[in-house]
Amino acid sequence: MAWLEETERFERGWVAVAAVDGQEIKVRHGIGRRDVYGRLRVRSVT
Repeated sequence: MAWLEETERFERGWVAVAAVDGQEIKVRHGIGRRDVYGRLRVRSVT
């Protein structure tokens, strides 16, 4: 899969709001599983 070529779905995740230099920025974090090197592994993306 190439960078940003398709949308990836995650089993769990959350959204937070961070304040940076007086601006609010949404931050999303996803946790899921993916088959890598023949084993199902946890995948975490922010």
